[in-house]
Formats: sequence, C-alpha cells, structure tokens
Amino acid sequence: MHGLARVYLELNRLDDAIAVAKRISEVDPEDVLAHTSLSVIYQKKGMVAEAEAEASKARILGWKEQLRRSTATQAKRAFARTACSCRIPFMMRLRKNCWLL
Repeated sequence: MHGLARVYLELNRLDDAIAVAKRISEVDPEDVLAHTSLSVIYQKKGMVAEAEAEASKARILGWKEQLRRSTATQAKRAFARTACSCRIPFMMRLRKNCWLL
C-alpha cells in the first residue's frame, strides 16, 4: 500500500494519497514510512502544521526502533558474555573430573 500512496503522490492525487497513507497508519500505527509519507504529502499540499506533526511522529517512532534494536543487541551481547563465562568453567570441571573422555 505504500507504493499506492507513492503513485497517487506522483500523479498529484494528494487526497487519495493521504487517504491511503492514513489507512496504513491506522492498520500499523508504528509504521515510520506511513507517517513519513503523510508528512511529505501534507507538505506538498501546503498543510505545514500537519506535515510537521507527522514528521515528528515518524522521527519519534524511528528513535524508538533504534532504541529497541540497540537494547536487543546489548542484551544479546550480555547473554553471550554470561553464557561464555559459564561454559568455560563447566567444561574445565568436566575435564578435571574426567567426565569428558
């Protein structure tokens, strides 16, 4: 549906483009591209206040996504460090006690 909004924008059918982009943002409120598209369409239509509001929403959603990704990456790294530090002594114990042949 993003493509449809883009086509309407290119054809200068701004009201149709707005309707499609709004529908996308209703279905998925955290879709950064939908809010970015709305901002561009509103700007082209001369609706500056609405364009700025949608741009702000897109920016905030983008930051949230970056935060989620960095938090997930940090969690994975922390788990990997913990898992590695736990595995090494365990394997040493196995060898020391001759459980591992």
